[in-house]
Amino acid sequence: MWRVEAFGWGNRGWERNRRLPAGRQRPWVAEITGLSYRYGLQRRFLEGRADWTQMSNSGNRGVYLCWTLEQGKVYETRYFVSWSKAVREFLRVTDDGDVETITREEVDQWLADRLNVSRVEL
Repeated sequence: MWRVEAFGWGNRGWERNRRLPAGRQRPWVAEITGLSYRYGLQRRFLEGRADWTQMSNSGNRGVYLCWTLEQGKVYETRYFVSWSKAVREFLRVTDDGDVETITREEVDQWLADRLNVSRVEL
């Protein structure tokens, strides 16, 4: 299970009325499934589950989105780490079941091994 906080999405949040707060983008996680000529990486976006159990009284903090990630797969994600700063990174599940951040080079090597090619070019 991997989760991130969805800043500002409580009382006026996307889950309750399906509208995003102004200027906000929903955090996402996508499984990398191959290469795409148009987007570079082919992705399958995963549906996150909202956890409201730690929501603050104002609803601006404590709402989390959760995803179940599987071993042997690579994921890309984009989420906010503060009210104004977003992070985009690649993830994989270790043999111990922990989620770790990996580099784009590691993603390219994983794809090359998976696709049985000498290198990945876009």
